[in-house]
Amino acid sequence: MKKRKTIFVCIVTVFSFLLGASMFMLKQKHDFRQTIANIPEFCLPQSNDSLLFCNTQIVKGNPMVLMYLHPECDICQIEAQQMQQRLDHTGKIQWILVSYAERDSLNKFTTTYRLNEIPDLNILMDSNFELYNRLQVKGIPSCYIYNRQHKLVKVLKGIEKLETIIKLANR
Repeated sequence: MKKRKTIFVCIVTVFSFLLGASMFMLKQKHDFRQTIANIPEFCLPQSNDSLLFCNTQIVKGNPMVLMYLHPECDICQIEAQQMQQRLDHTGKIQWILVSYAERDSLNKFTTTYRLNEIPDLNILMDSNFELYNRLQVKGIPSCYIYNRQHKLVKVLKGIEKLETIIKLANR
């Protein structure tokens, strides 16, 4: 009888622990979603001239795509090629590309893929991982798409067609 009672108490304890841990993780996820529900605050240096670009400079009324990438990432290079080939189809979207890579590497990447020819595109350096940590980037590339009201529409990880990103941003 005592053995059954001990087993029962152990099962209830484990179940309670798992339930508590699950609820904690759900709250963390909800809090994170609330943090990025609107465009997060940031001020980061631009790769081309080191002048700061802040979230307050994002054009109101236009959708915004914030893409965290790295120049040596193969998937990032594919996405940059897509952007290069579709320069005239990027719409009135404000593009913010962010990386922790060195300035020279970013500028070479920008030149190689002619990203500097895309209107409303800024390439920012996050060498202190400020925005990286705030967005809780889990993989590169990561894409945070905000609509015209600057509300989060979707978070994408990995490769995605440019047309899909544009369609989501223009919702």
